[in-house]
Amino acid sequence: MMNRTHRPRRSRHALGSAVLLASAFVLFQSQTASAQSGLALTTAARAMAAHQKATQDETVRKKAKAENDQLDPSAATTEASLQSVQSAKPAKNPSGGKEHIDIGGSGNTNQIAKWIDDAGNLGNTVAPIFETAGGNVGIGTTGPTDKLYVVGGITTSGSVGGLSLAPRNGSGAIHEWYNPSGTDVRLFNTATGSDVMTIQNGGNVGIGTTNPTSKLYVNGDITASGAINARYQDVAEWVPASHAITAGSVVVLDTVQSNHVLPSSRAYDTRVAGVVSANPGVILGEGGAGKVMVATTGRVRVKVDAAGGPIRVGDLLVTSDKEGIAMRSQPLDLGGTAIHRPGTLIGKALEPLEKGVGEILVLLSLQ
Repeated sequence: MMNRTHRPRRSRHALGSAVLLASAFVLFQSQTASAQSGLALTTAARAMAAHQKATQDETVRKKAKAENDQLDPSAATTEASLQSVQSAKPAKNPSGGKEHIDIGGSGNTNQIAKWIDDAGNLGNTVAPIFETAGGNVGIGTTGPTDKLYVVGGITTSGSVGGLSLAPRNGSGAIHEWYNPSGTDVRLFNTATGSDVMTIQNGGNVGIGTTNPTSKLYVNGDITASGAINARYQDVAEWVPASHAITAGSVVVLDTVQSNHVLPSSRAYDTRVAGVVSANPGVILGEGGAGKVMVATTGRVRVKVDAAGGPIRVGDLLVTSDKEGIAMRSQPLDLGGTAIHRPGTLIGKALEPLEKGVGEILVLLSLQ
C-alpha cells in the first residue's frame, strides 16, 4: 500500500490574491513604460520647439541686419544693435492674432516722437519735429508753412554735400550750391558740368568765373533795363602811361609812344586828353601795371593854379605850364568877341579857388 503525500489545500482566497497581485504587477509595468514613453515624447517636443525658436530668432536677426545695412551701409552692425532692432520687432499675439508691439510713453499730437529709453517708451523730440495735416514738416517750429521749414542752421558735408535745386515743374536737380574747399560758395550747373557763380569769403561775387577780383566780376555781357547807380560821377578809361601819374593830374597824349599819356606841361596844349581819376563811377578797359584811369567826362577833382587870376564857378579851364595842373582860360578878342582857343578846353570849374594851387571839382567837357 503506497503512502500518499498530503498536500495542503490552497484556499480560493489565497489563489485570488495571487492573481490580483500578478495583475497589479503587469499593470504597474505597463504604466511605467507608458510614463517613460510620454516623458521622452515631451522632451523631444521641447527640443523641437527650442530649435524652431532659435531658427526664427536667427531669421529675425538676419532680416534686422539687412534692414540696418540698407539704411546705413557704412555703419558696422553689432550684435548689440541687432538685439536692439530685434527687440523692437513685433511679436506674435499668443492667441494667434496679428503681430503687435507694446509701446509706452506720451507726447504731443502731430509731433514726431523718439525713443527716450531702452524700455520701448516714446517721447517728444527736444527741438520739435512737427508734421501738419497737410504734410508740411517743421524742425524747431510747430507751424511749418512749407514742405520743410527749419528754424536754425542746416549743415551739409561730404564729397557730395550741397543744396540741390530742382525745377518747379520737373524733376532732377539742375543747380546745386556747394562749398568746394571752405573758401567760397559756388553754384554748379549739373547740365553743363560747370560752375556758374561764385561768392568768395571776402565778399567778391563772380558770374562766369571762380576767381572774382572785384565785388562783382562778370565774365560776359551785362544788360540793364534800369539805371546803373554809382557813387562817383565820372567815366574813365584804362590808358597806358609813360610813368606813374597821381590822381587829379591833367594828362596829354604822348607823341613818342602811341596810345600813351603823360602829365601836361605846356599852356593851352591841344593834346589834352583828360584827368587822372581817383575813383571813377564807371571805368572802361582792362587795368594792369603801367596804366592809369583817365576821366574824359563827368565830375572829377582836378589840380588847378590860381596864379593867373582867381578861379570862379563856371570858368573854363586849360592846361598850364606847371606839370599836370590846370588854370583859368583867358579868351582871345576876335573883332570884339571873346573866343577861347578851340581844342584846349578841359571843362568848367564847379568850385572856386581864390589863390594858390589846390584841387576843385570840375565838370569835364573836352573841346
